[in-house]
Amino acid sequence: MPNKEKSFEEQSAIVKKIIANGLKKYASEIQGLDRAFSIDDKTVRCIDEGTPGGLHLAGSGILMEAQQLRESLSAMGATGITSHAHCGAAGLYAKAQGLDPTKSDEYGREFARKLSEETGIPYAGHIDHLARPEAFHDAVACYYDLTGSFDPSKVTELPKGFVVNRGFLPAEYAKKELEVAISIATGDHGYGELITSENPFLVVVVGGSADMVEEAKAVSAKYGDKVRIETLAR
Repeated sequence: MPNKEKSFEEQSAIVKKIIANGLKKYASEIQGLDRAFSIDDKTVRCIDEGTPGGLHLAGSGILMEAQQLRESLSAMGATGITSHAHCGAAGLYAKAQGLDPTKSDEYGREFARKLSEETGIPYAGHIDHLARPEAFHDAVACYYDLTGSFDPSKVTELPKGFVVNRGFLPAEYAKKELEVAISIATGDHGYGELITSENPFLVVVVGGSADMVEEAKAVSAKYGDKVRIETLAR
C-alpha cells in the first residue's frame, strides 16, 4: 500500500515550486503546456483525480438535479457515461439518501446505467483501476475549468488534481463540486492534516475571469490559508 506521507512529499514538491514564484511563471517554463488544453474524448468521468481524461461531473452527475444534469450533458456534448470504484460522490449520495454507504459503488454503477438509458448516451463502463491509490486521494489541487477542454493529466509537471468543468455548470452547483473536492482532499480520504498553510491545497481557476476567482474564494474561504487560489490562462 502506498505510504501517504511519502506520496504527499512527492506531490507537494510541485506545489512548493508553484508557490515560490506563482503559477504564471511556473507554467511559462513548462514545455508543451498546450497539451493540457485538449481532450481526446467526451466520455463523462468523475471529478476524481483517479479518473483522468474526458469530461467531468462528480459521480457522473449523481449529486445533480435531473433537469440540470441533462442540460449539462447536452452542453458537454457527452458521448459516454462511466462509473468508478471508491467514488466519494456516490458515498455522499448514499449518505444523503439514507442508504448503506458500503454499497456506494453499486449505487454509482446503477445511477450511471440508468442515466445512460434515460439519455441515450452509451454507458462506457465501470472504472475499477484508478490512477491513484485505492486507499486515499493523492490530489493536491482542484482545477476549476472554464475552458471545457482541460486535462492536467497530460502534463506531468502540473500537480495532480480533481477537475470541475465549471464551463458546463451553473455557478451554485459548480461551487458544490469544488467544495466536495476540497473537503475530500483535506479530510481523512485525502492528505488531511498534511495539508497546511505551508503546504496548501491549490484551487486553479483555468481560463477564468475575476468573477470565477471570486467564486473559488467564496468556497475556499472557510479553509483559510490551507487553500491557495491560482489562475492558469490558455
